[in-house]
Amino acid sequence: MDLAHKETTGTDLSDLPFPEESADSYIGARVRLRRKSLGLSQGDLGKYLGVTFQQIQKYERGTNHISAVRLVHISKVLSAPVDYFLGKLLAYFPEGAPAHGFAESEQASLDNAPESPKRVLDYRVFDSPEAIELVGAYNNLTDPGERKALRELVRRMAKMATKE
Repeated sequence: MDLAHKETTGTDLSDLPFPEESADSYIGARVRLRRKSLGLSQGDLGKYLGVTFQQIQKYERGTNHISAVRLVHISKVLSAPVDYFLGKLLAYFPEGAPAHGFAESEQASLDNAPESPKRVLDYRVFDSPEAIELVGAYNNLTDPGERKALRELVRRMAKMATKE
């Protein structure tokens, strides 16, 4: 338990259904993904938020926790809804469910988050500049047919790669 956090907020972090550090790393990776997809440097984002690029590094690595207010500010600067940064974390809090009692949940870590039918995306893939470039190129396609063709091409290539 993080005693300093409990002393300042009255919240016992051991009640979370996943380690807080995992959530911070996940949210930080989503911030990095969005920032890079917009072509912003850590320094640029830091200037918009009024913090140093080192602070942005710490947020993106999950070393420093991003407060709710800061996350709202980041969402405005990066033109993305707050939900974008929370991603699969929201699966732990179904709509209409009470915000307590999750400590007893069968899902004890982020690794147990609901999976897509085939495979869960490992967000660390976006540490690769090539992946960021590919996502950026996809986002620049406006024609739905072109987007579909690109997805099909990548699926076929991935399928061929797994057969080898």
